[in-house]
Amino acid sequence: MARFETKLVLGQWMLRQFGVESLEILGKTLSADHLIGFDEDNTSRYLHELMSWIPEEGRAVKNDLLRQYDDNIVQHWRKITEKRNHAGTTLYPLYFQYLSILFTEHYLVRYFDDKAALCAELNHFLVDYNQAHLKQKGKQAEAHFIEPFKESELNKLAVWIATGGGKTLIMHCNILQFKHYLKKSAKERDFNRTILLTPNEGLSAQHKEEMDASNIDADLFVKDGGSLFTQASAQIIDIHKLKEKSGDKTIAVESFESNNLVLVDEGHRGASGVDWMAKRNQLCETGFSFEYSATFGQAIKAANGKDVAPTGKQKPSAKYRLIQQYAKCILFDYSYKFFHCDGYGKDHFILNLSDVWTPEQTQLYLTGCILSFYQQKKLFKDKQKTIADYLLADPLWIFVGGKVTAKNEANAETVSDIQAIMQFVARFVANKGGESAHFIELFLNQQDDLRDASGKPIFAGAFNYLHNLWQADQANTVFNDVLSCVFNAETSGMLHIVHLKGSGGEIGLRVGENEWFGVINVGDSAKLINLCDEAQIANTVVTGQSFSSSLFQGINKQKSPINLLVGAKKFTEGWSSWRVSTMGLMNVGRSEGSEIIQLFGRGVRLRGYEFILKRSNHIPGIKHPEHLQTLETLNVYGIRSDYMKEFKEYLEEEGVGEQTTEVITLPVIKRLTRSDLKLIRLDQNIEPFKRAQKPFLEEPPNEMSGRLTLNWYPRIQAKRSVTQAAVALDESLNEGILEQNHLAFIDYNEIYFELAQYKNEKAWYNLQLNRHQIKELLTDPSVVYRIDY
Repeated sequence: MARFETKLVLGQWMLRQFGVESLEILGKTLSADHLIGFDEDNTSRYLHELMSWIPEEGRAVKNDLLRQYDDNIVQHWRKITEKRNHAGTTLYPLYFQYLSILFTEHYLVRYFDDKAALCAELNHFLVDYNQAHLKQKGKQAEAHFIEPFKESELNKLAVWIATGGGKTLIMHCNILQFKHYLKKSAKERDFNRTILLTPNEGLSAQHKEEMDASNIDADLFVKDGGSLFTQASAQIIDIHKLKEKSGDKTIAVESFESNNLVLVDEGHRGASGVDWMAKRNQLCETGFSFEYSATFGQAIKAANGKDVAPTGKQKPSAKYRLIQQYAKCILFDYSYKFFHCDGYGKDHFILNLSDVWTPEQTQLYLTGCILSFYQQKKLFKDKQKTIADYLLADPLWIFVGGKVTAKNEANAETVSDIQAIMQFVARFVANKGGESAHFIELFLNQQDDLRDASGKPIFAGAFNYLHNLWQADQANTVFNDVLSCVFNAETSGMLHIVHLKGSGGEIGLRVGENEWFGVINVGDSAKLINLCDEAQIANTVVTGQSFSSSLFQGINKQKSPINLLVGAKKFTEGWSSWRVSTMGLMNVGRSEGSEIIQLFGRGVRLRGYEFILKRSNHIPGIKHPEHLQTLETLNVYGIRSDYMKEFKEYLEEEGVGEQTTEVITLPVIKRLTRSDLKLIRLDQNIEPFKRAQKPFLEEPPNEMSGRLTLNWYPRIQAKRSVTQAAVALDESLNEGILEQNHLAFIDYNEIYFELAQYKNEKAWYNLQLNRHQIKELLTDPSVVYRIDY
């Protein structure tokens, strides 16, 4: 079976347009951190690198076109980050984000200029692509050929990008790009509206917040509300509200017509059902669509049928149809293998308890999970000042079960997975007979004897920071500190499971009457709380509380007391947090690979040093704090999560699994007495930049003559032959002057923002703008503003 990523013919064609054959080649040059940002001319540094590194004759995209694309990208990026940058850190596109937007620029230009010519060129490239595949694989490769492009298929693009790679910002730029070329080609009347499809209401609300932050007008769809008829840039709808016929809370797909710009988040979900795919296609049949997902490959792998072309009268399988569709619409592939190898996102430490162990062994294994999380919490608290520049968030432990209320035969006592998680937590905090402290002592003395298939201790070297803090005989002290740091309690006690009825059905967790340390967020909390009450789980107290604010909604707030989040599959998508650092998985991902990839993506997100998303070991030239990598690692502990083994093998196949590192120490040669070293320094006669004069927007100088004229009469471009004389035309125009009654209607804030944008586009960084000076200039009697009309 040929790997799906080798069949992405559209992405291969696009790489050839820029003179390269693989993304790795571009990444080796453009991924350098010094290229992040815009220069003094408001041009991206990636542009200069592309033009200088790849000769113009080796590219289909010439320099003039590259500059045009870059100008558009910078303009779009500045718009969507204007509000975000007010938070402090200035956001610039990373190289893979820039390339994704750049590729979209070139595709849209070709699409709007001449769709037929684009289709013909793609098919010409496809012939060579298939022939190369034939030579490589032999005659059997014919079954894996990509079918020819059709002009009607060119209105679908997809972006395959790892979770944490900023696909939301890419999506927002894509919206602005499409509208730019739609307007430029005078086809705005051909399109109805912009629709963003999401898998659920939670993700819809999240996208609404993100679009507001990007200065993009958007509305959440409300049945019989105003959103369907508003002129907002985007209508955000979860896919379940689209039906064949309208209902109480749903609307017929045909109500939106078929000429829309459709954006599909979590695009892999469309691969799981014909009905969903049909609705999406109907919305953009005569329009255009962008799809975004981190798991296209896993979704296609999980589809039914063979991946080869049918023979005889056989019908093509669902898998074959998906391969043909996405091979011709995935424009950019930056899946997790690229993301991790470039140093982005957290490292990972993955364990899975697949065999049936005794309850004591399982409890010991999960105590190691708690101890790993405690080490992260302790390190974050102790080193908070020294790691501030790395923008790390307070660690959060999430524990996910496959079944919320249904009994799971995989559990020894046939309880639901969520109940089994609570049994484990209750047993740990109770510490009956000093069991938990004893288990901690085993880890401190490295005598836990938990080993992998090859006989190696699975927790070897996992608690280096704790070994620096505590002696092997301080297990009781460590247990009490774990209670304080993780469970917000001073002493051991009963686990209180409290149904918070006024918070949307959440279940709060605390030890005794101490502060909340955890929250269970599931769909049917009432049924779960009844099951817990009936089961009479040891060391637990089940109660209810009528009025309470949401604990789940406050998880991402500073100083949130919540350290443990328990739930089910809802965490695979539609929820985002920078805090996730440790995961416990129970019977999760046993059937579908994309679920575990999505869940894994919740934890690998990393803002990194100065928000460049990279791990510290991929940022050279800086002395990083000791033990920082512990906070930049996602710990994953599975219990009977069979897909974890396959996922680990997938990472190793992609080159991001375990690696054996050999340390070679080179001698340091000291030559401090040398005097022939050349130093680069500025000319001392150059005036320091910070002391340079800063011009202000102020009253015009006395020597300025003439009047400021605004003339909106149409201009006609004309070209005369050299021998033909120009004929003077008699101008007789109506003339007016701005007075106070006119100025009363002016929005001075809007003028200020337009001036600020123009200043940034021209890179006039020294120019000082005063919001109040604008009104004074317009009312200055010494300056006449003439309007011809």
